[in-house]
Amino acid sequence: MNEDLKVWRGYNQAALDDEYNNQRTVMDYEAIIREWTSASDEARSGGVSHPDVVYGQHPRALLDVYSAPGGGGCVVFFHGGFWRSFDKAGLAFLGPAFNAAGLSLALPNYPLAPEAQMGRIVQHAIDAVGWVADRAGEFNHDPSKLWVAGHSAGAHLALMAALSPALRSTVAGCCAISGVYDLEPVRLSYLNASLDLDAQDVRACSPVTHLTPDLNIIVAVGGRETDEFRRQAADLARGCQAAGARCESIVLPGADHYETVRSLARPGSAILASISVAMKATRIA
Repeated sequence: MNEDLKVWRGYNQAALDDEYNNQRTVMDYEAIIREWTSASDEARSGGVSHPDVVYGQHPRALLDVYSAPGGGGCVVFFHGGFWRSFDKAGLAFLGPAFNAAGLSLALPNYPLAPEAQMGRIVQHAIDAVGWVADRAGEFNHDPSKLWVAGHSAGAHLALMAALSPALRSTVAGCCAISGVYDLEPVRLSYLNASLDLDAQDVRACSPVTHLTPDLNIIVAVGGRETDEFRRQAADLARGCQAAGARCESIVLPGADHYETVRSLARPGSAILASISVAMKATRIA
């Protein structure tokens, strides 16, 4: 194998794989996950308003809802894991923070690769958002203030849901955190051994190629993320501006790939504050 062969934007195979391998580039990854698990266990022990609600036919078509009093907005937040791993339970620590901001939070699971192809995963994300939207009364949130959000692969799914014609009149905004919006480098990386993406999948499921002027989005990324993750965020922001969409960009100085989502539960979170402000300013009629 020619180690100098460039496979994507000047990266050889090993370098490209490293760009999309956060477990290698973030040295304290295992400690971070232990912290998430502990914080999430504590949050779940305080009670989940609506746990393991079934929204579809797949065994992983389940979501948890943390309802805030007062009938405010709701955020459907998708977990990451490169579409291959992780679980909604690992983000339970976000529930108290969102509720304290007056926002309800829905955390869906979805089918994972390699059992599910990308198109099917995206459709489950769309279904989950539509399901929550149809039950605003049951979950006590304002249907005109429904946002989608996600971290890493979850940011990709959130944006695909926001851009879905089926949800165009349902979703008021999107917050995409540390995400992947152009799937071509993923197709060329080690991840494709599980995802099995082809050129058609890349075209159909890369949200950066489907941007619309009615999109309302916050794009967030950490200052210590890999060059590719920072490029993905910058390219998405530029694409949104070119499409005439409303876009706010946030770079968290010193934050790695995992701190960006963990920061949502910290006092004074810049991302959560932006979601709250944007939600008050925009709503679906």
